[in-house]
Amino acid sequence: MGEEPVKSNSKNGTDAPKINEPSEADPCMIEFKNSFYKPKFLENTVRRGCEKTGFTPIGVYIAAILLILLIILLIVVLVLAITWPRQPHHLQFPVCEKPACLRAAAQIQENWNSSISPCQNVWQWACNGWLNKNSLPSGRSLWSIHEQVKLEEFSRIHDYISTLELPLYSQMVEWKMKYLYEGCLNIDNINVDKATPLVHIISQFEIQEEDDDIWPEFPEGFMETMDAIEEMIDIGVI
Repeated sequence: MGEEPVKSNSKNGTDAPKINEPSEADPCMIEFKNSFYKPKFLENTVRRGCEKTGFTPIGVYIAAILLILLIILLIVVLVLAITWPRQPHHLQFPVCEKPACLRAAAQIQENWNSSISPCQNVWQWACNGWLNKNSLPSGRSLWSIHEQVKLEEFSRIHDYISTLELPLYSQMVEWKMKYLYEGCLNIDNINVDKATPLVHIISQFEIQEEDDDIWPEFPEGFMETMDAIEEMIDIGVI
C-alpha cells in the first residue's frame, strides 16, 4: 500500500501553516458558541435600545433596572389590592354610641393623669387622677370606682322610687314596687321584729307546725292562705 499524499495548504504556490480549528465534536465548541452569541445578543439589545431611546449604554442599563423595579412594584400593589380587607379596621368593631358606653368612656377619661407618661407608670397614668379626686369616705375600708358607681346607682334608684307618683290601684306594678322598696328600707324595724309580723299573720289561719318546727312543703290550704295574706296586706305574694 502506498502512502497517501499529504495535502498541502498552499496559496499562490507557497505553503501556509495549517490552523487547527475546533471540530463539531470538540467539547469546547459549546463554550465557544455561548461566549460568542451571549455578548452578541446583549450587545445587539443594548444597541437597539440606544437607537430607539437615544440613551447611552449606561442609560439603557439604568432604564432596564428601573423597569424591572416598576414591574415588581406593580405586582406588590396588585397583591395588596386583592388581599386588602373590604371593611376598614376601625369599622370592624362597634363604636361607642350608647349613653352607658359614653358615660363610662367619659369617666375613664376623667380618671387619667396626663402629667404622667403611660410608658413610665401606666397605673399612675390610668388611676392617679381618680385617687386625687376621690378620698376614702368615712366608715369605709374599701373604696373604688366599682363601689362609687354602685353607690351612685343606689342613689339614683332611691330618688326615682321616692319621687314616683303613687298609683291609684294597689295591684299595679308601680305601687307594689314602691311599697316593697319602702318596706325594705325600714331596716331597724325589720331587725327588731324579724319574723314576728309574718308569724302573727300566719297564726291567724291556724296552720299547725309539724315535728322539729318544720312546716310541710305543701301544707293543706296553702293557696287559700296565700290568697288571704294577699288580701290582708294588699300585696301579691305569688
